[in-house]
Amino acid sequence: MIDADCNCPTEWAAPLAALLAEEPKLALAAPRVRSAPGAGPIAHYERHGSPLDMGPHPGLSGPGRAVPYVPSTALVARRSALLELSGFDEGLRFGEDVDLAWRALEHGWQVRYAPELEVEHQPRQTLAAWARQRFDYGSSAVPLRQRHADPVAPLRLAPLPAATWLAAAKAGIGAGLLLAAATACIAGARREDSSARLAVAELALRGQLAATRQLARAAYREWLPLSTAAALTSPRARRLAASLLLVDLAAAGSRPSGSERPPTTFPLLHLLDNAAYSAGLWRAALRERSPAALLPALRRPRAPALRPAEGVEPATRSPATGSTS
Repeated sequence: MIDADCNCPTEWAAPLAALLAEEPKLALAAPRVRSAPGAGPIAHYERHGSPLDMGPHPGLSGPGRAVPYVPSTALVARRSALLELSGFDEGLRFGEDVDLAWRALEHGWQVRYAPELEVEHQPRQTLAAWARQRFDYGSSAVPLRQRHADPVAPLRLAPLPAATWLAAAKAGIGAGLLLAAATACIAGARREDSSARLAVAELALRGQLAATRQLARAAYREWLPLSTAAALTSPRARRLAASLLLVDLAAAGSRPSGSERPPTTFPLLHLLDNAAYSAGLWRAALRERSPAALLPALRRPRAPALRPAEGVEPATRSPATGSTS
């Protein structure tokens, strides 16, 4: 399956079908979806930060992985898996691709992302159409949270990052940084080997950084109305909000989506992107009288472990993107 507004090689589906033939438990395989080059700030922004572009790293897809879902913009599916899953959920206007991928995982299937294959998708041509797309994406979070719970949460809380954020909110950014460094040192001190101590401390710091990026993203997307209200009423909240804004812009601007540098209009369009998504989410939550999609999820603490292929951080993007058309 492929959207009508995609540009793709004639034989784009054959390599993906070969993956399904090689892996019997694979239900879905998807290529990388790049935004087609074009003139104007929206086209340049989408080329660098399209929500359909899941990045350059291949692998299995799923909640908690570097690629949490694959969009149905271009997708090859196993017929038997689709029959078992009854295809897309017709009750979903947006987010149906995320739902399909996660239901496949819940039924024991696998989903693979293969960015070595690329297709191009045409971005929205006007600012109003682009903002409406993001608004619709935001509205998909509510029904997805009702179906899949924690993977749709704007933030997954673990005790140590939560304590760091609380210290920063109460005593300032310096206190938060000091607590983060102290917890990393404590984590490393549990290892007997000096090189292992350094490695574990580094992993703990990287975990704190990844969690802080997630908080910054949630503060300026899902929780944007709350962050704005807090910043308007409290100088301390205003300082914290300014710090989180810088973190969010830096993280968004450094997406590994290719050689393109972010356009000069990137910060403004990123804020508009988040505002439109947030508006769609809050409207859907109010309409359904369901705040679940706005609430964080708790994550069990676990000790950092050394792994041979460390370096790919957990996904920080929201899994709810909505329809890919």
